[in-house]
Amino acid sequence: MRELLFLCLSLAAADFESWSLVLLKDAAQQGAVCLDGSPSGAGCAGARAILFRARLGQWRGRVDHSLPGRWLVQLVNPDFYNWNKVFAVYCDGGSRNSNVEGPVAVGNRSVYFRGHHILLATLESLLAKGVSQAKRFVVGGCSAGGLTVWLHLDFIRSLVPSWVQVLGVPQCGFFMDQPNYKGQEFYTPLYKWVFETMGMIKSPSLHEACLTKYAEDPWKCFMAQYFLPFVQTPFFAVNSFYDSWQLQEILQLPEDCYISQNCTQQQRAAMHRMRDNLVGNLSTAPVTQSFFLYSCVSHCQFLNVDQGFTNLSVGDRTLRGALSAWLHGAAPFRGVEAKDVEPNGNPTCWPKKPKSEERPITI
Repeated sequence: MRELLFLCLSLAAADFESWSLVLLKDAAQQGAVCLDGSPSGAGCAGARAILFRARLGQWRGRVDHSLPGRWLVQLVNPDFYNWNKVFAVYCDGGSRNSNVEGPVAVGNRSVYFRGHHILLATLESLLAKGVSQAKRFVVGGCSAGGLTVWLHLDFIRSLVPSWVQVLGVPQCGFFMDQPNYKGQEFYTPLYKWVFETMGMIKSPSLHEACLTKYAEDPWKCFMAQYFLPFVQTPFFAVNSFYDSWQLQEILQLPEDCYISQNCTQQQRAAMHRMRDNLVGNLSTAPVTQSFFLYSCVSHCQFLNVDQGFTNLSVGDRTLRGALSAWLHGAAPFRGVEAKDVEPNGNPTCWPKKPKSEERPITI
């Protein structure tokens, strides 16, 4: 059974210490269920501000494949350590955007594409438990969770009372619509398949203006690079322009290239195009928006507290310092490394290891 943790929100309990499992069983009866039909949920702890974090995951190109700490340390994390923290486990396969009414038969089993219902049920539960008493509601997520932030930030803003400040921190979720290094359209068919199969055109989070602009290709509204112009809620984007997941999965580069830098001219040119496209896209965002873009060959290091959060720097600002200043009302921060920087050209990066040597990220 897929279970989603829900840490009971009690804004009065500033000494909240332990995690409690609460399944949204009532919401499940209304259709807010994971891919396998099990109940969804969410979780939290702290003071009068909320950090909502959408757990990382991935999209599902085959539905049959989809079936079944350190944030609390004040020294490392002075801004969030005593906040209410909500962690939503990823269990719909479509960045909480899926919206198909009934079950879908896969062989002799049924799967459910109910991501938006899960998101709505989670938010309604939080609202019922006192979100309106919070001062700030920061929505964060990485990878598929980062895309969740891009797609749903304005929708979340519309549900939370106007006097609560809502902010977004999408991390490594700015997936590019780009051919592989050989020039072949490799990942775009998956974007289209996921969008169509999971009924995303019916998701209330997708701006009508986006769907109108891309009426011939509505699947583009599932991608941050096309959806970006329609996002109005303040955000602080954190992204590598040599994102290791995209280098491997979208550009189809071998590890010997993106880890050891033994690349052909064709492969290196593809990496540079991805870098330029990412920086170019985010640079078109209104000047009121913020971002922290860097050259490390990595994915989701905002969760890697020691090396990512506290040490990674762009110019004279660490990721933690830039984000902290932004949270406390400083002017927008638009940190980008030099345009021609090569992979891992930032001295505050850390060595990227082969997948066989990596340890799973935990939070």
